Amino acid sequence: MTNKLSNDSWGDEYGRWLADVKQTVERARLRAVASVNRELVTLYWQNRPGDPGSAAAPRVGHRRG
Repeated sequence: MTNKLSNDSWGDEYGRWLADVKQTVERARLRAVASVNRELVTLYWQNRPGDPGSAAAPRVGHRRG
């Protein structure tokens, strides 16, 4: 006699539950990646050395006028 249970003995309900858990974890992982990416982009734009974008804006405006 073996104590090991096969996936068949758990039934379809376990398979659906496991798929749901995996999907929930994947959604949470994607939200975490998006959040980290958003923060890194914000950090980059806040801490650019020399900030060349701020100097370019007046020149662009001057050319248009």
